[in-house]
Amino acid sequence: MCERLGGVTSYPARGTFKIEGGQRVSDSLQVLECFCEANQWAEQQPFFLTLAGAVGAILGQASIACAIDGRMQMVPPLKLGENGRKEAISDYSEHVLTALVLERVERKSEV
Repeated sequence: MCERLGGVTSYPARGTFKIEGGQRVSDSLQVLECFCEANQWAEQQPFFLTLAGAVGAILGQASIACAIDGRMQMVPPLKLGENGRKEAISDYSEHVLTALVLERVERKSEV
């Protein structure tokens, strides 16, 4: 985030949400915030939404919530791994994760 948008702020938080059936669930989470101009976001959006999906997959989340201009966008996890193997977060360095995301973004832009 620092390299692409110039900075990031991170802090722990606690979230509560309803799941199917109306049951409330609370969870500890880490909030990452960055701010940018509209033209920067237009250029970087595919990367960050794909990154959110990769992080969601690695952490076993049903989705990752992204607030963009005050609007919530739910990002589904990417399908990661071969033959149904589920990787651990330790399987991914920052370099490997960035390469994975860039590869996915490039594939989407070719379609």
